[in-house]
Amino acid sequence: LVSHLSSIVSVFAGASRYRLDRFLMLAVLGRLLWTSAYLGLGYAVGTDLEAASSFLANLSLLLVFLATSIGAGLVASGRLAAGSHASS
Repeated sequence: LVSHLSSIVSVFAGASRYRLDRFLMLAVLGRLLWTSAYLGLGYAVGTDLEAASSFLANLSLLLVFLATSIGAGLVASGRLAAGSHASS
């Protein structure tokens, strides 16, 4: 669902000179988590592809909402921080 973001995260990790050993550990842990989640979902829904499709659609919407909310919060906090420095 969000695995396409891993390439972007990798670029930012490299640009910020993130420690390679720590990055690899977290990347492998994240990959194991997502693989386990997909495996569990497949096991839970079995052959009911309609239920799996519905679940993934709802989960995708939730993730988009969370990402949008976090992004808006970061933008708002940046504006608030910039505004407080300007008035000083």
